[in-house]
Amino acid sequence: KQLTILQVAQDAGSSHFLSVVNLEDPSLEREIIGFGPFWVNWVEWASEDRLLVGLTGLQDLRTDEIISIHEDLPDRAVPYAFSRILAMDVDGSNAVPLFGDSQRMMRNRWLSSVTSFLPDDPDHIIMPARLRGDLDLFKVNVNDGTHERVGVGNGNTYAWYVDQNGEPAFRFNTNSRRSVIRIYAREDRDNGQIRWRQVRTIRLNRNNENREAATEFRPLAPGADDGTYYVAARPEGENTTAIYLYDFESDEFLETIAKRDDLDIQNALFDSETGDFLGVYYWDHRLVIDLMSGEVQAHIDALNDYFGGQANVVPLDSSKNGKLWLIQANGPTEPGTYHVYDVENAYASEIAYQFSSLIGRQLSPTEVIEYEA
Repeated sequence: KQLTILQVAQDAGSSHFLSVVNLEDPSLEREIIGFGPFWVNWVEWASEDRLLVGLTGLQDLRTDEIISIHEDLPDRAVPYAFSRILAMDVDGSNAVPLFGDSQRMMRNRWLSSVTSFLPDDPDHIIMPARLRGDLDLFKVNVNDGTHERVGVGNGNTYAWYVDQNGEPAFRFNTNSRRSVIRIYAREDRDNGQIRWRQVRTIRLNRNNENREAATEFRPLAPGADDGTYYVAARPEGENTTAIYLYDFESDEFLETIAKRDDLDIQNALFDSETGDFLGVYYWDHRLVIDLMSGEVQAHIDALNDYFGGQANVVPLDSSKNGKLWLIQANGPTEPGTYHVYDVENAYASEIAYQFSSLIGRQLSPTEVIEYEA
């Protein structure tokens, strides 16, 4: 099958477009897909043939007209930001907005969050959306945009997580002041009904109401067995955040997966197809990636050496056979470049820039100074 990668770029008129590149023959003409007045936030594969694009737009509340996000606002305009997901074929054809079959659902202001891309189901993804004020969970068809509800939250729900089968596993609620997070886990009862049981209460710092800052407990990915989940957590009595395998039905930490006593490990890597645990990444002086596979780790280490140990090397995606990687490098003197890495030949080729205006500019290196205090 052909391999393709995606690049979001800006043309001379400051509008966003999508460039689809054939990696088997990069000299072939690229598909260029424009999005008019909208801003491209992210791009992801839904299947071999369908793409998902997260877009942000502006609407004038006075006239209900769409305003170009790349141009100056019209006089007296009252801009209202909103987001949507557009599903399309690789060449931009057969484009449909997700939830486009429902005027009620399209009243949502923010409608571009994905809970699960369902790797075993190329026709659907799982998305949260507001319905009558409650944040519910929906299975959405990426071919025609239609939807069905699969989980019911309430007005205080702000996030959902699903298990390896795409079934709702966790629901996160917050109070009106956003000072407390309550985590509810699914409990399957003998009569076939689902009960939501509160398993965690997290009180946030009064001066920091950012819910993402709560590292005491954060679901990452479903475990291999029903009822289990990989989480980043700091259990009672521990000083740092580590990665654990957690049973949300018994509210028990089953296994410590990765832990350091001197710093937090807040994230892990998982195979997008199988869901297998691959390793962890965390921040020391710069990004550190620690993988289970010694062979793959050797390639990561070699890429770090290739950039002189002065850049964060981030694997973004790979071909299904694992022989080609898409990586990003960024650092004090590396202002964001994208490379295709050929694993068999250990060769990286640059394909795109994140900030084209910095090409050829002299940038200042950074020095780390350690001292006792």
